[in-house]
Amino acid sequence: MRILTILHDLSAGGSERVALQLAAEWRNLGLQSELLLVSSNGKAEVPPELPVRRLPRDVPRSLTSRFCVAASLRAAVREAAPDIVFLPGNWHFALARGIARVRPRPVIVAKLSNPPLPSLVPGTGPLAVRALRALLKPVDVLAFWPEALGPDLARLLPDLRLEPIPNPPIRVEKRPRRPRPASRRRHLLIAGRLVPQKNVALALEAFAIALGNRDLDLTIAGDGPDRPALENRIARLGLGGRVTMLGHVANLGPALDAADLLLLSSRYEGTPAVVFEALAAGVPVVSTACAPILPHLLDRPGRGRVVSEDTPSALAQAILAQLAEPDEVGDVRDLLAPHAPDAVARRYVDLFTALLAAPGRRAAE
Repeated sequence: MRILTILHDLSAGGSERVALQLAAEWRNLGLQSELLLVSSNGKAEVPPELPVRRLPRDVPRSLTSRFCVAASLRAAVREAAPDIVFLPGNWHFALARGIARVRPRPVIVAKLSNPPLPSLVPGTGPLAVRALRALLKPVDVLAFWPEALGPDLARLLPDLRLEPIPNPPIRVEKRPRRPRPASRRRHLLIAGRLVPQKNVALALEAFAIALGNRDLDLTIAGDGPDRPALENRIARLGLGGRVTMLGHVANLGPALDAADLLLLSSRYEGTPAVVFEALAAGVPVVSTACAPILPHLLDRPGRGRVVSEDTPSALAQAILAQLAEPDEVGDVRDLLAPHAPDAVARRYVDLFTALLAAPGRRAAE
């Protein structure tokens, strides 16, 4: 079985991390798994065992870049001759139409990485639904998680096969945390790309309010186009001595070991890997209601809180309430087990095998 995973670039976001990990796992399972890059931009590291193909011309990510590479992308897919093309997130849905024109046609499996219709532009509901259905029409299967999204997705995409597969694949082990004096300064952590979706400005405003009631520090692990604006906001809020910006961090472990709380202020998320990593490290989470899986993960006060109101004051109140709780994240092995990389990779392989064996499959068109 030949699997070709397409990534627009190596941005160190969740979709990219998941795609690279899955592609490497498929390789480790003995399959012919390769990566096709539209652009080499970004800091995510490609696993050394994973072969990489590139388009003849590097096309950096932009609002139109996905539509500008159709011809060269078709040629690259035709040359790779995959049985399966894997599109690892919403950003890549626009590539499906061009790939479907390749002959022989590969099976196209896409993965939902964020809510299919984040409410970012008021009044565009019906138009957005039609656009989403058009983008996904060439796709054979859409993988999604959590499973509870199934009924809503079925109503939204009635003609598309849907497959619940745990996301993200994550290899972390629960490790005990050392006891910490209650009187010491408490440390908050934000981890993610500095882009509008993550809404770090909201987190900074909330931190400034919480700082008036507790002795706190904040570390931001991540980089992106919003960094200059966030640095200016930190200065305006007078937080220069309390906020540390680490930039891109390849290994989040040391930052989690130093943290008392992970703060997630996103406008929307799919299944945020960083929450799993925090819980595995014994770090509770305070988050906006940005992902449907969060109430399942933060199911008791010791693990964290989901804030329904996206305001600095509500987020600050949740931060202070969580810091008043004892460190009781507890045993999260049952939460993590379905997300083990080998287990998730095999779920996809089972799906790929069934699709390729199906009589009259669309790939034979």
